[in-house]
Amino acid sequence: MAKVEIQVLAYHLNVRKTASSSSTIIKVVNKGEKYISSSQKSGWYYIDTKKGWAYGGGGKYIKVLRNI
Repeated sequence: MAKVEIQVLAYHLNVRKTASSSSTIIKVVNKGEKYISSSQKSGWYYIDTKKGWAYGGGGKYIKVLRNI
């Protein structure tokens, strides 16, 4: 999948070491922040600058703004 620009919709969203809800939380991102995601799998987005994965919740927590 191509790189995409994403925006955080949740007030606070956990960024995890791997694409799993049981994985270690490494950072937290906040509502309105925008990031580039270079990889996506099973609803998870890899946030390049945070070096971790965030769950999109089927559009509930993350919105894809555009393909890059």
